[in-house]
Amino acid sequence: MFGIVRNVGLAVPSRLNAPLIRPSVLRSLYVGLRKNVIHDHEHFSTQSSLFNLNHKKYENPFKGKFNNEKLNKQLDKTLDKTKHLTSDVYHKSLEFKDKSKQLTTKTLEKSYEKSQEFKSELQDKSKEISKNIKRILPKDFHENIYTLPNFLTLTRLISAPVVGYLILHGQISWALSLFTYSCITDFVDGYIARKWNLQSVIGSVIDPLADKALMIISTACMASTGGIPLYMAALILGRDVAMTIGAFVIRYVTLPAPKTLGRYFDFSLVTVQVHPTMVSKVNTGLQMLYIGCMVIKPVFLMYFDGGASVTQLFLNSLQYLEWTVAATTLWSGLSYAFSRNAIKVISKP
Repeated sequence: MFGIVRNVGLAVPSRLNAPLIRPSVLRSLYVGLRKNVIHDHEHFSTQSSLFNLNHKKYENPFKGKFNNEKLNKQLDKTLDKTKHLTSDVYHKSLEFKDKSKQLTTKTLEKSYEKSQEFKSELQDKSKEISKNIKRILPKDFHENIYTLPNFLTLTRLISAPVVGYLILHGQISWALSLFTYSCITDFVDGYIARKWNLQSVIGSVIDPLADKALMIISTACMASTGGIPLYMAALILGRDVAMTIGAFVIRYVTLPAPKTLGRYFDFSLVTVQVHPTMVSKVNTGLQMLYIGCMVIKPVFLMYFDGGASVTQLFLNSLQYLEWTVAATTLWSGLSYAFSRNAIKVISKP
């Protein structure tokens, strides 16, 4: 307890005229000082953000209780030092609080400014990268696909499965009629495209595709009904399947990034131009003639009575036609594989 009193500036003399101060009195003095400090701190903390100790004076609880004037002065000095010390500590704490608040505000402002600068730089870099990517990647080439030749080609493509259905169900006359329509429109759409300059890259792709669809379906259906030999069906179908797989692979390889499913089947986005070879055109015509003759063969043998010689001539002609179609089928497949001008990749519009 004497140590506490010495820390606040109270020196207790060893010899005084008045009797010595008892420890219980010093304890009461300490408790009274502490209560006054706590009371003023709570009062000014709730009433105002500024703590002003001049608003209320510390009172000596033992004032007038000691006859020793020197001891009373020492107690008053101790109270004054306690008041100033408490005031300094509290004001220092307020100053530290204000400085901490200011420092936190400045730190947050700097962090926000830095984040905005980083965001702006990131956006600028992203735009620059996007521009560079667009410069590197080739531009897409779109063309008008809504033309009459393309429409006729599309009808041929749709009629192919219908022809196969009619062949399987023995409706030879309807199958032959629709097959003849496909052969005629194959010539008409090409004539219109060349005459009125309606040629398109997509037309150069779907035109042979429609021919191959008609040939594949008709050949498969005729082979299943015994209308054509199996080796002939395997030769025609094998060539067309190989060319179809090659077309899908070439489309994927030549498609510019990004390679998405929507862009892959966007036929207005042209990447490859196909130029049919002369032997392929001849082979297509011969295949159509061969399939048409094989479709009409049962009807001819059943209803046409021209004698044995005419019938034998017809059958021999079909045999020679079959061998010719087989040879040109092999030749046309090899022409697409080794010809440099058959397939042209479009890199620029």
